[in-house]
Amino acid sequence: MKKLLLLIILLISYGSLYPFDFQPMTLADALHRIYPVEYDRASHIGDILANIIIFLPFGFTGYFALSGSPVMRVALVVLLSIVAGFGLQVLQVYLPSRDPSLFDGLLNVFGACAGILTVAFSSALMDRIPAIKVSISIPLLLIVSWFAYKLMPFVPSLDWQAIMDSVKPVFLQPVFDWLQFAQTLVGWLLVFYLAGQIIPALKKSHLLLLPLACFFLQVLIVNNVVTLANVAGGLTAFAIWLPLGKSRQMPQILLFSVSLLLLLKGLAPFTPTALSTDFHWLPFSGFLSNSMFYNTLSFFEKFFFYGGFIWLLYSLGLNLTKAAMIAVLFLLGIEFAQRYVTQHTAEITDPVLAILIAFTFHLLLKKTTEPAEKAPDKSYTFTLIPLTSITASQLPRQGLQFTRLPFKVGRATSNEAPGRHAHGLRLHDYMPYQLSRDHFVILIHRGKPVLRDSRSTLGTTVNGIACAGQQNREVALKLGDNEIVAGKSRTDYRFNVHISLSETATEAGLAQADA
Repeated sequence: MKKLLLLIILLISYGSLYPFDFQPMTLADALHRIYPVEYDRASHIGDILANIIIFLPFGFTGYFALSGSPVMRVALVVLLSIVAGFGLQVLQVYLPSRDPSLFDGLLNVFGACAGILTVAFSSALMDRIPAIKVSISIPLLLIVSWFAYKLMPFVPSLDWQAIMDSVKPVFLQPVFDWLQFAQTLVGWLLVFYLAGQIIPALKKSHLLLLPLACFFLQVLIVNNVVTLANVAGGLTAFAIWLPLGKSRQMPQILLFSVSLLLLLKGLAPFTPTALSTDFHWLPFSGFLSNSMFYNTLSFFEKFFFYGGFIWLLYSLGLNLTKAAMIAVLFLLGIEFAQRYVTQHTAEITDPVLAILIAFTFHLLLKKTTEPAEKAPDKSYTFTLIPLTSITASQLPRQGLQFTRLPFKVGRATSNEAPGRHAHGLRLHDYMPYQLSRDHFVILIHRGKPVLRDSRSTLGTTVNGIACAGQQNREVALKLGDNEIVAGKSRTDYRFNVHISLSETATEAGLAQADA
């Protein structure tokens, strides 16, 4: 989390001090450039909200990254936000292209405090809804970015005329934008998929509430409208999801759809230029040239689609590094192609943004897996017993006993010997494969033994309960015998995992009972 906090500070500093054209000036001139309050200028409410939003992750991440008691962490985050918020405004005094304001610094501090409140709210939500796990925070983060993109500037209005103006494009001015329709369609399909990863038991019919709630809120938000393409895209996405949502091919379909959408948005209207334009190598040069409101809106949009692209590749079995490299190369190809079409500026920003998103995912995934990796529970003894002739030929007849967790099971490569390895078990498999390279892992989660499917191709079944590999679900293991089926129902890779308390844990329990 400390690395993520440092990354957030660097990004905020970069955006606040761009384009770095510092100019020396006298103290009198510097004091004259600072606006004590913002009310003297006609600042758009969207820019005010953007100043708050950019410090939300600062407060949220800072609370987890810093050490000490909760009160001490809150105090440190607030103090750091004061130093960062007002310090950046002071530095902007020496940037002629920027407009420093003490009021902006105050908004930054308010945003950090709002991030701390988000921590308190999310912690209470996790306690009340245990099905929402920290390990799936990336899908939740992507969904939040989609709704943020749709609902900015988040300011409701109860003015009846403003509400009527919000729905006029649907009924009185039904202009249909095909590119907007495609973006909304693919966006909601991806949201449905991510929602299924967060709450696997969520009924498909309930997913309709997400676009309906978004449409309703868009009507109430100032300077926000509902278009025919938006409504048609959301409803079409739900109609497609009903028959195909549980299909094993849905991640591949979504990956193709997101790739095609990014290509269309990156090159539309496909009008070639007479001469190729220059490529801009300074990151975020075009991104920071607009108002902060539109910068933030664009960031939420790109975070959702670029992050979704990377997460889909990761869900399909690629490691995060390969997924990030594919995303960077894909976006870099689009950027270079933009040199030869109109209405686009070719720059390095989007590939760099994909790298930053992947790095954020890496830190979040590392954070969620660290407890199991660094603090394996020693109170349980596990015995993996083969139940078929194929598994019996590769394991000891009495079973394979282990206590070190996590314990990973998967398919051996052609140059690997089957049997026990450093971090688990490798088994030979033959085409058509039943086992994936990393099929499932046994670990301790919240003090209890669980089996987690490692996004395998054919999934895992635990005591009759299916683990959906693409959804990265986990199933609790009980003391005694647990039947594990790796692959299809008729697979040869069946095991009995017997779990017992170790002698140390038993003795501790007896001593506590005697006391």
